[in-house]
Amino acid sequence: MFVGIIILLLILIIMSNIDINIKFLKDNKNDEIVITAKLFYGIYKYKKEIPLIDIDIENRDVKLEINEESEDTMTTGIISEKNEKLSIQDILNKIKEIKKIIRKYHMPIDYLIKKSYWQYLYWNTEVGLNDPAFTGFFTGLIYILKTNIFSFLFSKNICFKELDLKAIPNFKSSKVKTSINCIFSIKMGYIIIAGLKFLKVKYL
Repeated sequence: MFVGIIILLLILIIMSNIDINIKFLKDNKNDEIVITAKLFYGIYKYKKEIPLIDIDIENRDVKLEINEESEDTMTTGIISEKNEKLSIQDILNKIKEIKKIIRKYHMPIDYLIKKSYWQYLYWNTEVGLNDPAFTGFFTGLIYILKTNIFSFLFSKNICFKELDLKAIPNFKSSKVKTSINCIFSIKMGYIIIAGLKFLKVKYL
């Protein structure tokens, strides 16, 4: 009986989804990224908020200040806070590290991408410049950029069930506002398999 319950629980865990919601907002100084993950049929919820990005000039060196907050439903409160200042060189170094990781672990990463269920992508951008001609030009340019990015994602097997890409000109005020809402999910069983693939690449 006890063994049967354990097996049933393992099956439920393997078949459960991790639902991930990524939101990005850029609106003057109200810039932030919010990442929410729900596990085990919504029993556990993890949330990370990253207010972006203050530019700080120190000794003629431009630095980006990033503040992070993380919380989950188990502790019912903030579990970590982080404040970090990154120079341009720090950012370039991090990009190099990420590229190196992607090249090394591209097989398990591609497996995760292929097995993920890409539900929804909303990307709305509003552009307002001082000159109406420039406003129209840059709005069209942004829309072309978005479609090219989507074509690239499609080539990488990232195909959203619902897609909403908008580039809206604002001829009344000078502003640039963009918001992104991305929702996707993946089963725990696929994550376990991908983890084994990561270990294989790392140690073999």
